[in-house]
Amino acid sequence: MSVASMRSFLYGSGFSTQNYNKLLNALALSSYLQPNVELYLGSTQYSPDYADERQYIIDTYGWMIEDGGVEGQDSPDNTDKQPYVIGTFASTINDGGVANE
Repeated sequence: MSVASMRSFLYGSGFSTQNYNKLLNALALSSYLQPNVELYLGSTQYSPDYADERQYIIDTYGWMIEDGGVEGQDSPDNTDKQPYVIGTFASTINDGGVANE
């Protein structure tokens, strides 16, 4: 099976930080990740302790991960503006600026 986009994956589900941490850990440990997948998790945040796993997935597999950022820090407002995206393909920021496209 091939997955190119998980844009609606868990959107609006209330996915917890703890479960997102577990997902990041499992993905980082997997040797079967497909490259260049878009993963959208809305405002779900991850713990600072899992930033390396998240970055590994982005750097190694070219994933674009859209989430609420690090737990305890201000998350981007994804409700009425372009989403905050971190990854290989593009990074947009809420003030309308665009970087790394």
